Amino acid sequence: CAPGSYSLGAVTECDPCPPGYSCLMPSGFPEQCANGSYSLTNWAYCVDCPAGQSCLSPDDPPVPCEAGYYSKGGAVRCTPCETGWYSNGTSWDHCSVCPAYSCADPTMAPATCPRGTFSAGGSATCTGCLEGWYSLEGSDSCMLCPVGHECPDASVDPDPCTQGFYLEGGAIS
Repeated sequence: CAPGSYSLGAVTECDPCPPGYSCLMPSGFPEQCANGSYSLTNWAYCVDCPAGQSCLSPDDPPVPCEAGYYSKGGAVRCTPCETGWYSNGTSWDHCSVCPAYSCADPTMAPATCPRGTFSAGGSATCTGCLEGWYSLEGSDSCMLCPVGHECPDASVDPDPCTQGFYLEGGAIS
């Protein structure tokens, strides 16, 4: 028998190897593929499921992982991205850590944090700055209001003090 086919006993005709099985020995029984691998009709051997895909059944072709999920090679199922991580496309073999942005939805590209908020890498949401601090759009931290300025609103640039007045750093008004 040719590779990918088998024959049992004294039968002279060869049968195609069924999907989900390997037929390495033409005169032996087909052997079922292990979890995380697959084969299609007439294949001589099983193949590991490719990275970025899942193999729920060894007799079906691999299925790409959806956005928000990933898989290493040989996976039965795709794994969801953890909080603060994302994969915004299909067939990802890993999730990426969210940079200084909001990653509330692991299926979408990270969103820039607005002024007055910040997000350290790996965070799912943006956090508001404390009083006396401010931030620019896309910041990974808040900055202390500088000496000689007031910061009544964390989303607005610090205002210089009126002539003749003085404020310590971190002042609201």
